[in-house]
Amino acid sequence: LSFSGGRSSAMMLKIMLDNGLQPDDYILFANTGKERPETLDFVHEVETRWSVPIVWIEGTFGDYDLTEGTMVSSVGFRVVNYETASRDGQPFSAMIEWINCGRVPSRNARFCTKYLKVIPMQRYMESIGQQDFDTVMGIRFDEPTRYRKYKGDGTFPLVDFKITEADVFRFWSGQSFDLRLKQYEGNCDLCHLKSFKKLKTIIAEQPARADWWIEQERKTNSQFFGEGFDFSQLKKIATGKRFSKAVDVRQLVEHDLFSISCFCGD
Repeated sequence: LSFSGGRSSAMMLKIMLDNGLQPDDYILFANTGKERPETLDFVHEVETRWSVPIVWIEGTFGDYDLTEGTMVSSVGFRVVNYETASRDGQPFSAMIEWINCGRVPSRNARFCTKYLKVIPMQRYMESIGQQDFDTVMGIRFDEPTRYRKYKGDGTFPLVDFKITEADVFRFWSGQSFDLRLKQYEGNCDLCHLKSFKKLKTIIAEQPARADWWIEQERKTNSQFFGEGFDFSQLKKIATGKRFSKAVDVRQLVEHDLFSISCFCGD
């Protein structure tokens, strides 16, 4: 089970727990170092409150020689935990340095998910002797674009059960704890795939969050947005102008909240 640390995938995990985990079920959380601290707190709460074994891993990146092998063969993992997990972006920045083309991921080349999550999880499964396995993901029924993109790569219980974001919010409103993030914030603190409206809102609220992303662009002379537009420009806009801000839809009145159609994920 690929556990992102978001509300949707945690609800999926609870459904699986209630139906009984099997001995060959493994729950993996891949930390990129850019997960929000609230996400790490939430993952830890899930594993302790629900007494579920979650394996925390981070990607590692070794030297490679393309005349003898592939880049992918040099990707590994290390097992961490709540106390030792990176909180300074180290796995992410190590991956950027390891990429020999000298650029950051962009909206057109989203290799961060592949090298920081997918392959390290695969390496972990291989390390425990599981060569053939099914990946279970928490994509929802109201995320058709994401589902179409990944539908050949795993199993999607929330799609099968037609679970929407409103259902996820209902579920967490009845729990004794919750992910302490606004709906528009998400787990990766400034994921470059977020809308500019969401990114500007987050930066306006916490300007220092942009600094790591600005530094990665400066070091590589490349842009996460891949559009001749970078995080330093975005920070200037977010901190210097008034703009229409993103709204935490959980704060809407109940009628609006449970009738809203949203296609963005945790």
